[in-house]
Amino acid sequence: MDAIIKNFPSSSDSATGAEPKPAERPTQAEVEDAVRVLLRWTGDDIEREGLRDTPQRVAKAYREMFSGYDKDPAEELGRTFEEVAGYDELVLIKDIPFHSHCEHHMVPIIGRAHVGYLPDGRVVGLSKIARVIDIFAHRLQTQEAMTAANRIAEVFDSPAEITDGPRAERPASGRLELEGVGFRFPDAAPDDWVLRGVSVVVEPGETLALVGATGSGKSVLAALLPRLYDVTEGRILIGGRDIRELSLPHVRSVVAVAFEDPILFSMSVAENLTLGRAGDGTDPVTQGELAAAIDVAAAGFVYDLPFGLQTRIGEQGMSLSGGQRQRLALARAILARPRILVLDDTLSALDVHTEAVVTRALRRVLAGVTGIVVAHRASTVLLADRVALLDAGEEGGSTITHIGTHEELLAASPEYRQVLAAAEATAERARHEAADGVAVTGEEVRS
Repeated sequence: MDAIIKNFPSSSDSATGAEPKPAERPTQAEVEDAVRVLLRWTGDDIEREGLRDTPQRVAKAYREMFSGYDKDPAEELGRTFEEVAGYDELVLIKDIPFHSHCEHHMVPIIGRAHVGYLPDGRVVGLSKIARVIDIFAHRLQTQEAMTAANRIAEVFDSPAEITDGPRAERPASGRLELEGVGFRFPDAAPDDWVLRGVSVVVEPGETLALVGATGSGKSVLAALLPRLYDVTEGRILIGGRDIRELSLPHVRSVVAVAFEDPILFSMSVAENLTLGRAGDGTDPVTQGELAAAIDVAAAGFVYDLPFGLQTRIGEQGMSLSGGQRQRLALARAILARPRILVLDDTLSALDVHTEAVVTRALRRVLAGVTGIVVAHRASTVLLADRVALLDAGEEGGSTITHIGTHEELLAASPEYRQVLAAAEATAERARHEAADGVAVTGEEVRS
């Protein structure tokens, strides 16, 4: 039995059957005049050599680009749909021409559609093999590539704000001294200080906790130690040497920082963990060291990943939870074997039980280094031998207003008690939200 061919409904008015009046198309001259108006609007001289024939070329290009759009889709596709009657095999209708366009680049797409039908009339497949007009696609891709390349060149060509010191030597010890340290951002007003007059000494084997309200400059102070920023006034000494006199690799081989929001790369877990060690192969990480660091950071979850330590974790560790990312950053900092270990609220995304496990292990690590802990919760403060309270100073910016043990500051400083109480209230609220299912990831709570 022959197949019955049915067309799509025509584009005529469904109620009256009347054909819609076609829109009047501008003439070639009208299009060219419109292009001239556009050129004048942009400030160009249309009589300038090189622009005189532009209206004609633009009109021609658009006619070529959008040829096919003047055809009625119903007429083009309607005759291709068949109602199968009597056929026992699949019917394929191939090479249905179509025109479309890329909405992002406004580039026309010309291609072919292939449709398959079963005997019961169901559509079983539709594929489009599209071809973008080469000249326009290549031009757009080239422009985008040039824009990206220019931005990359800008970054590489921008002058380095942090430069190497003349001494390529490792400090003799991890003794940390801050002498009248002040900092303001380069684009800030002269009196807009973040830190001012910060002075403290931390001996090897001692841990100092930095406590202060939000915005008091704790994280900025932590970033000054590895020279992610340079001090605006005063100086920072490690082992008796001003860190600006030392080469950056030597400073950063001594100071390791684990930030609250760590930077992880689209590589394997093992590669991320070993980034802190020398990249020249002179100081390879042993399997024992790797296992020990993972144990201290309570990061044993890495062994349960699909490929264990060789699992790629995506840009910024996108496949991991907040607490897991923090624990990897902590393990990486420990593997660097620093003399000064800086923990910038590194345990904030851990639940109470995991934090307790990590805290117990950290005590052993901190006993062998100079420790700086940016803390918000009392449980983290208890890692430290002494606590420094950052608060607004008389000369603008934050400074150390109180320093002592946790018990001494609790007894003597209302500001210290207020900061800890506010932090505990925030943590308690996060735990309640987690219990209600607002932000739960099993063992971690993420906001």
